[in-house]
Amino acid sequence: MFTKIGESSYEGQPAYVLESERARVIVLPHISGKIASLVDESTGRELLWRNPERGYQEPVYGSGWAEYDMSGWEDCFPTVAASEYPEPPWEGIPLPEHGEVWAVPWDARATDETVELVTHGVRLPYRFEKSISIEGNRVRLHHRLINPSTFPIRYVWATHPLFDVRPGTRIVLPKVTSVLVDWSRNDRLGGYLDELSWPVAQGTQGRPVQLDRIGEPQLGYADKLYTSRVTEGWCGLYDPENGNAVVLTFDARQLPYVGVWINQGGYPLDGVPCYNVALEPTCGYPDLLDVAWLRGATATVAPGQQQEWTVDLLFGSVGSDESLLGDLQV
Repeated sequence: MFTKIGESSYEGQPAYVLESERARVIVLPHISGKIASLVDESTGRELLWRNPERGYQEPVYGSGWAEYDMSGWEDCFPTVAASEYPEPPWEGIPLPEHGEVWAVPWDARATDETVELVTHGVRLPYRFEKSISIEGNRVRLHHRLINPSTFPIRYVWATHPLFDVRPGTRIVLPKVTSVLVDWSRNDRLGGYLDELSWPVAQGTQGRPVQLDRIGEPQLGYADKLYTSRVTEGWCGLYDPENGNAVVLTFDARQLPYVGVWINQGGYPLDGVPCYNVALEPTCGYPDLLDVAWLRGATATVAPGQQQEWTVDLLFGSVGSDESLLGDLQV
């Protein structure tokens, strides 16, 4: 197996390119430190969703995520939705939508095996690092959070890969039987933090809703859900028509929840609708840091300490959704 890493450009933006015999990954340090493209080299299939209507622009801190390209794979930290920090000494300080690290450029460098990225907090004093590496059909994202201050920092972190999907794709969440509503367009699944059965829920119109099956882009639905605490650290997407699958693996002790974003042509609320799915292993819920803090569902990095965690993505073709993880790990 081999990995080649080099500097390049992508749609007019400075980029790093990682290549193996199975994967090609493009990273944009100035655009949220995001992975803009992830291609399965064996098929030429792009795994990540790219907004065809919008080019890349460096985000302006404090602006809305929906004002930009809304694509690729980013981090949300230290909140997902715009929120106020919940306790002293930063109590009441506003944190932007999608978090701070999405809204700032990252410094980057290439080593023989990884692309190393780093950025810093704007309104909170932290250093956030991410390394990206590939081996075969595995993409590894390793994260390090450093708190140099004399106060604990409460946070919600979520990885945010927007996947390109087709109608009929199935969302696979092992041993999950219920989810909570964070947001549902027109309240079609219920109100804030309502609990639903998974994978079949009762919609507000009184009809069952098959949550784990992706429908047509003309439906106009958009829903953000959170799992209950998971005991197995993986989740995935499976296309039964062609066998294509992606799986995210993680340590469920560090990331005990999964956010599920299902956009079947229902978002953004204004402009050209998008069609994608995000699976978001996370340390807390819901999207609002202050609400997560009240529910005791945030993570904490202690004064002068650091934390590390890893998320892997595996991709390829599998025999069925029941063999999803095993087939991709071979």
